[in-house]
Amino acid sequence: GLTWLVAQQAADGCIGPQAIEKHLYNHSLSTQVLCEAVASGQAVFKAPAQKALDYVLTCQNRMAQGGGWRYRDYNLPGAMPEQDGNNDTSSTTCAVLALAAAKKAGFHIPPRSLWAAMAWLDSVYEKRGNLAIFGYLRKRNGNLGLIHNEPHTTTAMGVLSLRLLEEMLPPPLQKPEEAPPPPAPDELARWIRELGDDAYPVREAASKALEKTELGAK
Repeated sequence: GLTWLVAQQAADGCIGPQAIEKHLYNHSLSTQVLCEAVASGQAVFKAPAQKALDYVLTCQNRMAQGGGWRYRDYNLPGAMPEQDGNNDTSSTTCAVLALAAAKKAGFHIPPRSLWAAMAWLDSVYEKRGNLAIFGYLRKRNGNLGLIHNEPHTTTAMGVLSLRLLEEMLPPPLQKPEEAPPPPAPDELARWIRELGDDAYPVREAASKALEKTELGAK
């Protein structure tokens, strides 16, 4: 099965036929499987797993475009944008599963990617009474985008994704005006270089999103 997956990988890292409209589902889950194989000690799959991970990251929308994932790579030149901003919670959750497996296998995940995914989940969060709801698409005219008006499935996906992202993120830093950060390990130092000042407002937004979910679950 693993050898067959690798045989389906294209030069750009994508696994499976890209002619399928929603091929990122197939690719994200295949990436998860390959990374789990690497984590189990099967180093022969490390190179194809890295290529597959790179493709997942390439397909992610930038923070300004939502920060999540959709059905395929919308960042290609000439790609036609969709009205929903090219993000949905279902595709994003599959991508986050792949990132979590990659992280456990020892691959580097750019912190900016994790923060962007957090921002997408925060954008589809809504509290209804004592319930915390995660929608499928971003809000339009104040209404949360749901599948058949049923929030249960995407809410489960949202909570799962938040938990996985929180586990992958480095510990929060103190703001420079409050106290200088302690000496950082390599990963934390890399995070600081990549994000710079952007780390603090995004971290605050992500923490609020997680807090709201915990409160809503009570």
